Amino acid sequence: MELPQPLHGQQVLGLVENQSDWYLGNLWKNHRPWPALGRGYNTGVILLLLDKLRKMKWEQMWRLTAERELMGMLSTSLADQDIFNAVIKQNPFLVYQLPCFWNVQLSDHTRSEQCYRDVSDLKGSSTGLRGERDPSLSWYGPPARPVQHSAAKAKVARTRKV
Repeated sequence: MELPQPLHGQQVLGLVENQSDWYLGNLWKNHRPWPALGRGYNTGVILLLLDKLRKMKWEQMWRLTAERELMGMLSTSLADQDIFNAVIKQNPFLVYQLPCFWNVQLSDHTRSEQCYRDVSDLKGSSTGLRGERDPSLSWYGPPARPVQHSAAKAKVARTRKV
């Protein structure tokens, strides 16, 4: 895959916007996520310009941000993703937003169907992670149960009817 345009200026991170409302804080009562710009960014796929990150003292930047946020939050919910998002909230110029099909996210709360017109756009495999047949997309989250994306279910249903 090619980037639509190269990272430029102070952009050092290529990330896909988070495809759930997690960082908006409205998933359930008293949900208090770490700071993020809008929906935040998902760290499942990250492009890093390591030379630039070293020059801008990235290690110091993320550590200071994490320490400051941990004074009020006490822990992270999404590990590195929370820290990346807190840093980006303070320094939005660091991020280059990748197209969402670079990191289609599957869970009970995602809205990844906005990333493609048809499941075939994903170029997924014909078997799931554990060898089951047909699903275009599968995600195994706790408690180890398959969650299939609605568009994938529709594609499988259409395929079986033919």
